[in-house]
Amino acid sequence: FFFLFFVPGKNDVKLAMCCKTVSNKEITEPILGYLIQRANRPCVNAVIFKTQSGDFCVNGRAPWVLAKIVAFE
Repeated sequence: FFFLFFVPGKNDVKLAMCCKTVSNKEITEPILGYLIQRANRPCVNAVIFKTQSGDFCVNGRAPWVLAKIVAFE
């Protein structure tokens, strides 16, 4: 579904995530944060929602996504 890799920074290590596929299934648990991912092979366009149970790669064009982002803001 997605893979994680580390990107070394000047003084720390940052976690980078790449969604290779996305889901249209609505997330029902509380959103703790989100990221917008732009396509850059092998990564695809996605909204990455962070929840207590993990990160979810979703289709940013799914009808429920904008409402989740607005509710989080």
